[in-house]
Amino acid sequence: MPYVRHTMMTFDPSDYDSIMSIAGSTREAIMGWSGLISVRAVRVADDRMIVTGAYIDKAAADANAENARSNFGKMGEFMTAPPVQREGEVIWGYDADDQSKEPGYIRHLVYGFDTSRYDALMSYWDTTTETARGMSGLIRVRLVRCQEPNNRMFQTGVFDSKASADAGSVGMRGVMAGMDDFIINDLTIPGVAQFEKNISVRSGEVVWTCVP
Repeated sequence: MPYVRHTMMTFDPSDYDSIMSIAGSTREAIMGWSGLISVRAVRVADDRMIVTGAYIDKAAADANAENARSNFGKMGEFMTAPPVQREGEVIWGYDADDQSKEPGYIRHLVYGFDTSRYDALMSYWDTTTETARGMSGLIRVRLVRCQEPNNRMFQTGVFDSKASADAGSVGMRGVMAGMDDFIINDLTIPGVAQFEKNISVRSGEVVWTCVP
């Protein structure tokens, strides 16, 4: 089963170019990682980015953990806070029929859920495919159940542009409204105004991509 590792890094904006230079210098090495599907970096704030590594399975992710540390660890001197990492298996996914578009904008949602209703939650997601298909510019959706804490979801929508993501926000809010019975209030997750419960939204332009 595909496995995803998300790492959020906080940095001084003045060091952004230096960080991207390091990312560029690691591309050749990353291309040789066995079991890697892709690595993408999204700038979600002036001082923050989320780097996502997708692997064919957890074994491949674990086998490349040292590779990731040795390559991306060079960015450590520019970090202003410890990185925050969330990882887990992909438990649900949607892929648009047209996969020729390049990812340009990614929206991550993080929320806690009632583990006793996990099966019902998965059944609900199966009903959302038509809504996703109706979102022009949506390339794919991935739902990752975090290993720790295991009552937390990391939901990712990949779009070809910010304009497409913004246009699809009405449909996505509809999907999330249907999840109200599954999502729990979790004060450790910073909520945002458009959702009733604690849901963190981190979104931004794709600033770096490596696909072997």
